[in-house]
Amino acid sequence: MEWLCRCGIKSLLKVWLGLSVGLVFSFTLLVNQMVVQFTNNESKDRFSMTVLEVSNWYNTRTNFCGGHYTGYGHTFFKLKSTVFDPKKNIFTIPCNEWMFLHKPSTYWFNGKYAPLRYSKSLTFNKGHDLRNILKDENITIVVHREYPHNFYHAMTQWYNIFVLSKLFSFSMKRVNILLLDTGPVVHIDDQWKLLFQQVIKADELNNPLYFKEAIFNIPGHESPMYYFDLIKLPFIEDFSNHVLQNFGIKGKQSFNCKKLTITLVLRRDYYMHPGVSTEKRIAERKFKNEDELLATLRSEFPGHTVQTLIAEEMSLPKQLSLTSNTDILIGMHGCVLTQILFLPKYAMVLEMYPDFWTVQKFFSSISRWRNIKHEYWQNADNRNEFANHYTYVPTIVIHEFAQRARKHFACNTHKL
Repeated sequence: MEWLCRCGIKSLLKVWLGLSVGLVFSFTLLVNQMVVQFTNNESKDRFSMTVLEVSNWYNTRTNFCGGHYTGYGHTFFKLKSTVFDPKKNIFTIPCNEWMFLHKPSTYWFNGKYAPLRYSKSLTFNKGHDLRNILKDENITIVVHREYPHNFYHAMTQWYNIFVLSKLFSFSMKRVNILLLDTGPVVHIDDQWKLLFQQVIKADELNNPLYFKEAIFNIPGHESPMYYFDLIKLPFIEDFSNHVLQNFGIKGKQSFNCKKLTITLVLRRDYYMHPGVSTEKRIAERKFKNEDELLATLRSEFPGHTVQTLIAEEMSLPKQLSLTSNTDILIGMHGCVLTQILFLPKYAMVLEMYPDFWTVQKFFSSISRWRNIKHEYWQNADNRNEFANHYTYVPTIVIHEFAQRARKHFACNTHKL
């Protein structure tokens, strides 16, 4: 009887323990579902915000693993004393906490981008064996580029790093960059090397690398630059000045209606991976009548400077030198219009669209944040659309725009 009693107590204890574990597991699943639901609900609304305080990201932090992992505002995170294994594409941090509820895998992120993936794939140990492991004692910004070849997306990444430099008080010229995306060299790669102390591509590493401090950059698609309804973009003028100064460019400080500079952006087919790809990528949204548009601009603005910008044939510093001294920028919707970031204040922009392209807010938002007058025109006659993505723009479009531009640039000198 006593033996049965003892066995019964043991069985009850096992059942109780099993139920307890089951309840904890079920509770965890419920919490995770609630978090996912909350995240999804918040995700629907955050891009419609009109005011964004990026300092709230920094101030809303969650620590795990004794401070070796810190999540910031569910947007980015920082690792301390971490080792990156390029062959496995994972990071490892010291972590003695055994309760899975306290692991970084429970931390949620806005969007399904790199910070979430790399946070979920973290591995843990009791402490690193750093023998025969290269060490980086500087602050390193870890970046996964969604579209490495695209200038607009590169700009969102650079701007995001600039925001981090403000939040963490570091100099962009004194940080290293670890690029996690793989693939052949793209033409923008060289520009990264001009902006930061050192740029390392993960697919060029053969051995693990230790980082004293690694901050995962705000994902490009989560950039404040995607909050198109913002009344004001944080640090936009500081960022614009920083990039120009970094490339040794002095932008236009004043303009005069008697001597304007008008720049027409022309698009060309291009090599996505120079030196690797032998086939050009077809550029969309090209002008069918470039020469006619240039002649019309020269007729509408006699005595002024009318020039072209062909990004595929110019270095980035050369492009920025042109746009930072441009009063009127005209071009088809495309990533080169990101350079509205570097136009003089009170400049004017005409953005054009073919009939098959949806009007977007990318560049009208940048213009508004910088107090630059932005207009757009979209073709409504499919007879103006031609093969290989060429659009004919009637000269009346330029004529009517020029009339508004002359009113905008009243005949006096504007000091920026």
